[in-house]
Amino acid sequence: MRSGAVRHILAKFRLLPRKELARPEERRVVRGRTRRQLLALVVLIVMASLSGQPLAMAPAKAKLFPDPDQIPYQIPLRWCALKGTKAVTDPGFFGAPNTTSVLLGRQLRASNQIWTPRAKITFRSPFPADVPPSAATFPVIDDPRPPAAGLGSTLESEQGTGPGQHGDILLPDSPVAAAEFEEARAECEEEWDHMAQPPPAGLGISMKGPIALNFGRFVDASGNPTSVGGLGLPPTSHTITGAIDPNFPPWCETPPDRVTAVEGAFMGVVDFSAVGDIVRDAQVVGHELGHVLELGHGDGVDNDGDIKYDGFCDRGPPAMGGEDGLNGGGGGTNPPPTIMHPSGISNDVTALQRGTSRGIAKVTPGSQIDPPIELVNADTLSDRRVDDAHDVKAASVDMTAVGMTINAEREQVILSHTLFGLVSKDESTEYAAFLDLDSDPTTGGRPAELGFPTRFKGAELVTRVRVQGSKIRSIHPGQLGEGRTATPTAWRFEGGAFSDVRKSGVTASVSSPVGEELPFPTFDVVSAELPADVVGHVGSQVRLQAITAGKGKDWVDVLPGEKPSRVVPAGSAVLFMTPLRFPACTTIPEVVQQPGDVVTLKAAGFHPGEAVHVILGDEPIVTEELNGAGNMSTDVAIPEETRGVHPITIQVEDSALTADCVLQIRGGEGGTASSSAAVSATAGPTVTATALSTSGGPPLVGPGTLVASLTVMAASVGALVVLLRRGVS
Repeated sequence: MRSGAVRHILAKFRLLPRKELARPEERRVVRGRTRRQLLALVVLIVMASLSGQPLAMAPAKAKLFPDPDQIPYQIPLRWCALKGTKAVTDPGFFGAPNTTSVLLGRQLRASNQIWTPRAKITFRSPFPADVPPSAATFPVIDDPRPPAAGLGSTLESEQGTGPGQHGDILLPDSPVAAAEFEEARAECEEEWDHMAQPPPAGLGISMKGPIALNFGRFVDASGNPTSVGGLGLPPTSHTITGAIDPNFPPWCETPPDRVTAVEGAFMGVVDFSAVGDIVRDAQVVGHELGHVLELGHGDGVDNDGDIKYDGFCDRGPPAMGGEDGLNGGGGGTNPPPTIMHPSGISNDVTALQRGTSRGIAKVTPGSQIDPPIELVNADTLSDRRVDDAHDVKAASVDMTAVGMTINAEREQVILSHTLFGLVSKDESTEYAAFLDLDSDPTTGGRPAELGFPTRFKGAELVTRVRVQGSKIRSIHPGQLGEGRTATPTAWRFEGGAFSDVRKSGVTASVSSPVGEELPFPTFDVVSAELPADVVGHVGSQVRLQAITAGKGKDWVDVLPGEKPSRVVPAGSAVLFMTPLRFPACTTIPEVVQQPGDVVTLKAAGFHPGEAVHVILGDEPIVTEELNGAGNMSTDVAIPEETRGVHPITIQVEDSALTADCVLQIRGGEGGTASSSAAVSATAGPTVTATALSTSGGPPLVGPGTLVASLTVMAASVGALVVLLRRGVS
């Protein structure tokens, strides 16, 4: 079907009639007007083909990768380092020029040794091509509870001091003790959120991906260092509409195909100085990334044949039919160990672990697919804005983030409110969101017409979720919020008025992510799930306001802004609902037959004239300079000792602006490239929506697209000539 705008233009130039077209069954003879219509159709086809915008949906992933198991996924990580850590105070200790290079080195080693060769998942920098290299640096944040004042971190009087050294975190072995860890997570995400603010306050670009925290050590209440090297919290998972078996939720299925989106994944690892060995550091970071990808502790094998495996998905000791390695299950320590062994002492990833991690990777925020020459956004498109933690007293109404996720393939839209705490027993709370889907306050309606005390204008969509608190009776993987009911209402503004669309398949949920390393709920995520056709068109930018109401209907928290006195002002935050464009790279050929062979490495999408390091695995192998268009092409000889599958990273010097791709060297599998203790020129692997031409020039229409376009043009013109000569009846 042609859009209304296209039909209007064609009609204006007499290429289409202004009156309604005849019914399909009505016989018509092609004359002059119909010839003009055919000519217009050919022009539209050719223009759409050459512009790279197909008339129908873009080619399916199945065409790019007939074998889904071969789809390479790439996930950005948003790092923060706590003040007081060695990575901040002395990056030169690691042979690195700055904190950013230390952190990039950690994720690169985990990708190179574990995730890229064994699961086709790589982790990369989150900075897209539009960010200047000087601004592409990871944030350094305050220790949320420093041991004393005067160390460089702001001492919040309400939170008090913490144990250990500057940069240490109290081991979160209880809900109360977990507060400092959660505060660090919230502060890190807040720093990344600031970058989305318009210049000069921010970059005007919203970066995506899980949060990763670099801190000193986990310490006990007396300040003594513990042996715990990290902690990974699995994401909140959203699923297709339908009943969920709490004993076998969709994220425990392999692969987890009913999971439509995830959000809020978070990991923290002790400073590299507390680990020391680079091989062990890759395992520490890689293990926590496994939790980010919804993996539990265990041997990665379904030992008892009940379809479930490892950790919370098959929880309990073997005598109870479980495989939980932390609770006496043999599955956790069975040889050979995997990366998800409770001690994280291996690089191996089993087939089941690979299936789970890849299923979660494709719906992780910022995740993309990396076919040759171009990059494609994965299954979801999302963004979220952050609110200050502790700006209200009640943790159940203290919003820390509100987000929107679209899964076009599953035709689902998710609106979520992340809280600092839990909706506990005897509490009843409401969570409302107002969305201006076309970012135009002159269209849409006023939520005040529905009884909400706000001056927000231009809302095409309004959602409200009422949650009735209850005592949490038991813990499940992902924490289903058993006993706590969530009731949704949604309104769509159409025809000059709001209409209630709650009966159109709108659902709601309340859940608290729970992992084996944080085996108790600490905060809730309240969500409304809507069919895509109920939401309608979503623009590239969406204006958002969110408010919460506690007991007595006192509106107590607002995003953006602080607690209002009576009526919430008209302020709004912006959600950026477009894929990011990253610098891209590729190798020709993509598979090297033996070490010593020469490959041509091409990159595009950078700022012009910058010096870049080319890194194979985690070893810098050459330094090049980008040309005036921000592109690069160079021939590289593969070192003799290198085998297997490795990421290639092209890093703009001393920044986290990178292009990333993968190279396979025949003669071995796995991460066998040499590893250096130096972290000076390291970066994380890939994600980008940049198309890259094989000539090494700027992003262009790929050769396959060009050939197809020319073929369509020739066929269309040929058909037109025949029709014009013969006529059609």
